Order: sequence, then C-alpha cells, then structure tokens
Amino acid sequence: MRPGALQPQDSTGSRSMDGKESGRSHVCLALLLSAFFLSASHTAAEAAGPGSSSIQSEAEALLRWKKSLKELHDESTLKKQIRYDKVGYLNSWNLSSGANSSLEEASPSACGWDGISCNSSGRVTKIDLRSNALVGTLDEFSFSSFPSLSHLDLSHNSLQGTLQNLSFSSLISLIYLDLHGNDFYGALNLSCFSPGLEYIDLSSNGLRGSFPSHFSDSLSRLTYLDVSGNMLSGSFPSNISDGLPNLTYLDVSGNKISGKLPPSLANHTQISILIASHNFMTGKLEPLLFNSWTQLTLLGLDHNNLSGMIPPEIGNLTNLQHLHLNANQITGSIPEEIRGLVNLVELQLADNLLSGVIPPSIGNLCALQELTLSGNFISGSIPQEIGNLQNLHGLQLDRNNLSGFIPTSLGNLTSLSYLNASYNSLSGRIPTSLSNLSSLFSLSLDRNRFTGPIPREMGNLPNLVGLNLSFNRISGSVPQELGNLMLISDIRLSNNCLTDAIPSSLSYLTQLHSLCLNGNQLSGPMPPIIGDLQKISILDLSDNLLNGSIPPLSSPVLKYLSLNRNRLSGPVPSTLGLLSSLVNLDLSMNNLTGPIPQELGNCSKLQTLDLSRNELTGEIPPQILTSLQNLTSLDLSNNQLSGHVTLDYMPQLNTINLSYNHLNITLPDNSFECEDFIGNGNIVFTNETPCWAPQGNAGITQSQSERPTVVIFVVVPLALLLLLSLLVILLVKSHKNSFHGGVRRRERGLMRSNEVDRFSIWNYDGRIVFEDIIEATENFSDLHCIGVGGNGAVYEAELPTGQVVAVKKFHTAESGELLDEASSRNEIQALTGIRHRNIVKLYGFCLHSRCMFLVYEYMERGSLASILADDQTAMEFDWLKRVEAIKGMADALSYMHHDIFPAMVHRDISSKNILFDSEFKACISDFGTARVLKPNSSSWTVLVGTCGYIAPGN
Repeated sequence: MRPGALQPQDSTGSRSMDGKESGRSHVCLALLLSAFFLSASHTAAEAAGPGSSSIQSEAEALLRWKKSLKELHDESTLKKQIRYDKVGYLNSWNLSSGANSSLEEASPSACGWDGISCNSSGRVTKIDLRSNALVGTLDEFSFSSFPSLSHLDLSHNSLQGTLQNLSFSSLISLIYLDLHGNDFYGALNLSCFSPGLEYIDLSSNGLRGSFPSHFSDSLSRLTYLDVSGNMLSGSFPSNISDGLPNLTYLDVSGNKISGKLPPSLANHTQISILIASHNFMTGKLEPLLFNSWTQLTLLGLDHNNLSGMIPPEIGNLTNLQHLHLNANQITGSIPEEIRGLVNLVELQLADNLLSGVIPPSIGNLCALQELTLSGNFISGSIPQEIGNLQNLHGLQLDRNNLSGFIPTSLGNLTSLSYLNASYNSLSGRIPTSLSNLSSLFSLSLDRNRFTGPIPREMGNLPNLVGLNLSFNRISGSVPQELGNLMLISDIRLSNNCLTDAIPSSLSYLTQLHSLCLNGNQLSGPMPPIIGDLQKISILDLSDNLLNGSIPPLSSPVLKYLSLNRNRLSGPVPSTLGLLSSLVNLDLSMNNLTGPIPQELGNCSKLQTLDLSRNELTGEIPPQILTSLQNLTSLDLSNNQLSGHVTLDYMPQLNTINLSYNHLNITLPDNSFECEDFIGNGNIVFTNETPCWAPQGNAGITQSQSERPTVVIFVVVPLALLLLLSLLVILLVKSHKNSFHGGVRRRERGLMRSNEVDRFSIWNYDGRIVFEDIIEATENFSDLHCIGVGGNGAVYEAELPTGQVVAVKKFHTAESGELLDEASSRNEIQALTGIRHRNIVKLYGFCLHSRCMFLVYEYMERGSLASILADDQTAMEFDWLKRVEAIKGMADALSYMHHDIFPAMVHRDISSKNILFDSEFKACISDFGTARVLKPNSSSWTVLVGTCGYIAPGN
C-alpha cells in the first residue's frame, strides 16, 4: 500500500494528541511493512516458480530421450544396449539423483547426472555422452528444452536418423556440436544448425547427396568443420569463403567430391588445416592458393586425381608441417623451392608421376620426420644431403629409378626407424655406416643391384625386426652376426649369390617368423638346430645346393615349408605330420627316398603338397587322399610310387599330378586333365567318359563298356627343329596306304559313338582334317578371321562334327615360303614339347607348300585385352575370376621356367597373348618368340614381343 493512501484516514480523526498520534504512526508503519513483505513474497514466487519448472523440464526431457533409447530391443543392438546398462552408465539419470534432489526439494535437477554439466543457475550447458554405445535416434530429444546448452557431444555411438529433420536451430546457445562416428544419414544441410556454432564435426556417418553448392552467412562464426568419411558428392562451393569467412579447419576427406579446388579458397588466408584426401578431385595445383595460405600447417590432398606440377610457390608455406600429395597424377620434378618449408615434419609425395632427381635442398628440412617418395619415376642418386635430416624417422624411396650408391651419410640418421629403397637400380656395396642406425627396425633394400657381402656390422642393429635384401647380387656367406638380432622376425635374403652353409647362429633368433634364403647357392646340410625355431611360420630354403637329410621341425605355427630344388636325400621325415598349421609343403626336385609317411595325413590344414621329382617308393598313403580335406593341389609326379589309387573322394582338388610313376589309377570322370596321369599303369574310369591321353606302360581301359582301342597320336617334340617338317611328311607318306583303311573304319566307328573330338585320333590320313578345315574356313576367308598377329592370322573353324577349333595360318610369301619361318617353327617346337592346363592346347599342325597352319583349342572369350576393352565383359570378369586367372598364369609360367627341362621363357606375356575360354580359364598363347634356355650356359636375347611393351620374360 502506498503511503499516500493513509492520508484521508488521518484527516477524518479528531485533532491529534500525542498518544493518539503515536498509535496512528505505529499502525501506519505496520501496514507499510505488511504491504512490502506481501509484495516481495509475490515477486519471489513469480521468479522462483517458472525457474524451478524449467530445470525440472530439462531433466524430464532427458529421461524421455533415455527411455526411447532403452526401448530398442532388436538383436543387432542388444549387445550395445547391455553394454552401458551393465556398467551403470545413464543409471544416474533419474529424478532422485540430481544435485539438489533431497527429500525436501520439490524441483529435481539433472546437474548431477553422468555426462551433464550445468551453470550456476542450474541450467544444462553441456551434454557429453561420447563413446557410450548409445543406440537409437534423436527424435525424442527435445532440443527446445535446452536454451542454455552450449556443448553437445554424442560422438562414437550408434545413433541414427535424418540429420536435416532435427531441430538443432532451437539450441540458441550452442557453439560446439560433435556427432561423428554415428549412423546419421540424409543430405548435408548446414542451415538447420544454430547460427552461433563455432565447431561442427559430422564425420564418419552416412551422409549422402551433394556437398552444399552455396553457403549462407548463417554460420559466419564457424571455425571448425569436419564432414569426412561420408558419401558426399559434387564439388567445392565457389562461395565457401563468403559463407564461412572464419574457417580455420576444413576436412572433407573420404567422400566422393570431384572437380577442382576453387580459387576462392585463396581468400581463407587464416586457414590452418585443409584436408580433402580420398576423393575424386582433378585439376592442377594453383599457385595462387600457395601464395595465400601462409597460416597453413596441414595440407592433405592425397588419393585424388590431381595433375600438373608442384608449383614453386609451395615454398611460401613456411608454417606448413604436413604435406600429403601422394597417390595423385602429379608430374614434373620436386621443386628446389621446397627448401622453404623449414617447419615441415611430414612430406608424402608417393605414387605420383614425379620425375627428375631428389633436390639436394631437401637437406634443409631439418624438422622433417617422414619422407615418402616411393612409387614415382625419380632418377639419379640419393643425395648426400639427406644425411642432414637428423630428426628423420621414416625414409621411403622404393619403386623409383634411383641409381648409384647408398650415401654413407645415411649413417647419420640415428633416429631412423625404417628405410625402404627397394625396387630401384641402386648398386655397389651396402655401406657399413648403416650399422649406426640403432633405432632401425625395418630395412628393405630388395630388388636392386647391390653386390659384395652382407656387412657383418648388420648384427649391431639391436632393434631390427625386418631385413629384406632379396633379389640383388650379394655374394659371400650369411654372416654369423645376424644371430645377434634378437628382435628380428623377418629375414629375406633370397635370390642372391650367397654361398657356404647356413649359419647355426640363426637358431638363436627366437622371434623369427619368416626365413627366406631361397634362390642362392647355399650348400651343406640344414642346421639341425633350426628345427627349434618355435615361432617360424615361413621357411623357404628352396633352389640352393643343400644336401643331407631334412632335420626334425617342430614349430607349431609353421605354415609354409619350401625345400624344393636342392640335393636333399634320405626319407621324408614322419615328424612333418606334427606340423599342425602347415598349409604348403614343397619338397620337390630333391633326392628323397623311401615311402611317403602316412603321418602327413595329420596336417589337416594342408592345401598344397608337392613331392614330385624325387625317388619316393611304395604306395600313396590312404590318409593323404582321405584325411586332407583342405588339399587343393597335389603333385607326386616323377617318382617310383606304385599301388592302386582311387580319386573319387577328393572333390576339393583343383590340380593333381601323378604322372610318371607305377600307379594303377581309378578316375570318377574326366574332370582332371589326362596329362596329369600319363606314364603310369592302367587308368580305369568308373563311368563311360573316356580320357584321351598318352599312355605309359599300359593302355587305358573302361570298366563299363568295351570300346575299340584308340591309338592316340602324340606329336613328339623333336630335338632337331630343321628336320621336324621333313620327318612328319615322311611318316605320313610311308604309312598312308597301310593305315588308310583302318583309320577310315575307326573314324566311322567314332562318329557312330557320337564322339565329336576329331583330334583324339591322330594316326589316320591328315587329309580328312585338312579338308574339313579348308571347308570350314572357306579356304581361309576373311569372314572367318578372328585375329591377325605378327606372323599369322587366326581363323575360327567349325568342323562337320560340331567341334570348333582355332586355326592359325602363317603368313607366306608369293613363293610359298614362310615370311617368318624361324618364329613359326619355334612355336611348333614349343607347343609340341609342353602340356599344361593354362597353356593353349595344340591339336596339330600342317607344314605344306600349299598351306601352313596350326590347329589350336578354341578360346571363346578371346584375349584379355578384348575382355577389358568391353565394359560388359569386364564386369563379368570379376575379381574372383581375375585372381584365378593370375594363379593360372603364374602356374603356367612356373611350369615353363622350373618344371620342364630344358626351361623355356615366353618373352611376350601381354594382354593380347592371354586367352580365355567360356569359363574364364586363362591360357597362354603365341609362342613364336619363346626361347629354350640351354642348361649350364648363359642366354643373351634381343628385345622381342609386343611393340611398346617389354614382357617380364625379357
């Protein structure tokens, strides 16, 4: 009540007296105080009532959202849900656990809950629930209930939903938002966020659609934006500098963004980190950008399709610490101006098209810790100045054209952890100064031209884990000092010129996982103590001069054991059956004797078993054929094995070779190539299907029917190439009259039996096939031509029997002489001397003045080049088929190089000479340039083959 309101009451009384006036004063004072306190109480109630209600509403909003998370019970999320319930996280979220939640309080708060922070007024300002296996959505999250929320972190959970449908704009105080590592999807719409945001991380979600083409100024305060690891497409917006003027961190890596870097990015002069790696960006690196980004500390543009040269202006980025330009198509040389990057810590330029030399100015980058130049065309020598990089931890120079010596200054890099200079043309001796690299744990110098011995000082590298010096010209012995490398797990010294015995000190290497000494001239016996290496999983001592017996091996993790191409003798140890992890066992081409131990049947994981070309005797243990359910390749050829073998219980076998033994074999069908069984006794079939193959000591019989014995004509490889054609003509003429009638009868019998393979019978008049081919090709009409090569044209011919063959007709001059007689006869000699499932099969040939041609197996799919040139066929030729094709080619080349005598090199393995049948089985063809390697002699050849391409065989 106001004081003036008492005045009328004062004027109505009698004249004032001292006592009465005093009483009236007390009444007025009481009334005044009462009115004041009533007013204050009402004001306090008005103030306290709504605040308490808002605090409680925040708690209730969080509980409603928590309840929506717990309502998910599908199997895919059950384990994640149990995870945070089990550890009690979010269990504190209830109305009796707030900071002000005593019994006398009527307004509970969320301020004491896990992951919740509040201000002094009790309002929620921060929600941090990262990495808590939360599963659900934000649909029940009441954004409008949190007007004071400034920090929201829900990263690394399993939350999902359409991001653009959420009301983040209701969080009017929000400045920090982290949702990375969830399953949010939909388009990226930055306009749905609060305008005051300074930090947004949406990385590693499922966002799709185009990267925003335009940015408004609603996020003008944004400094940090990370949308990496999504599926965004499109290109960079041209006005990104106008819409996000204060941006200092931008990460768009791991998306599908294409196009060029917009020049407007140069306006972001304050940007410090820019990452756009693993996209599909194109174009050149504009010098303008490098003139403006003076604050840049990290530039990540790797794994794109950028082209052009590295501009010299890159030297202006004096604050740059990390430069990632690897895996692009950048050309030119490394600019000398790179010396200006004095703060550079990491330089990655690998897998580009860079050429030129390594600039000596790179030695000025004293802060450099990682230098990666691998996979380019850099030439010249390694500059001595690299030895100035005292802080260098990693140096990768592999897969270039570097030459010259390794500079001794590399010994100054005492912090170096790994050095890789493989696949170059470096020469000279390995410098002993490398023994100073006390921190080195990986050294790879393989596939160079190093000579001289392995420095004994290599044994002084206490932290070395991997050593690869294979495919060089290193000589001398394996140093005993390598036994000092107590941490080493991988030693690869294969394909060098190492001699003498394997040092017994290698048995001290208890951490050794892989030991590859193959392809050398090591001699003497295998050290018996090498069998004590309990952690070794790969042991390859093949292609040496080792002798003596195979010592017992006991490693429980040994997977690959290759001792082939040595002079080992004695029996196959039965203890090999204890190697429970063995996957590949190759003991071929030795002098092993005795029976195959039945204990090998205990190696249940064995996939490849090769005991061929030894002196093994006895029967094949039944355990080999029944217990090894994972066996896919079995080669026991060229031994003295005997007994009976039935192959109807090995459906998993892809390849098998039992040829040239004394076996009697029962086959279920013709699923195996018949040449895999030649040189044995009887071959019996359990069904009607014949297997036309050359025989060994006895004929091929059929158990279910008695058919006329068909004599198979085999084109015998001739040692004297010049007499080959004359000998064939003489044989045909001398036997023509005597065999003509019999062949006709056999032909008619074969036709009555619905046999369509005319080339299963060879000892009849060749005129039959000749005339069929002339008729089928209409005298080699262009209508039937399916390809033209350097020394002939290939025609498709369908014979009267329905069989389709490929006929290669050699180019001839008008005189009838072969234009390239040497190549033509070379191809005949090569193909008549080899038989392999991945080498195109030669049915026969004709050398006559009228016509000279070869008759091949017809390959329906054509060449690899034609398959890859057709998009539809290339899609059908998927990666599984491609891997099988690679395996087949490798097997065929290995057969030519190692399994025949004398060895042969093709010298023109190219995409045009790899053919495929209807099932995409790959076969090597065109042996016109093949070369037989004479044993115990050097072979010098000129470059031959496809123009513009040098095959590995050259």
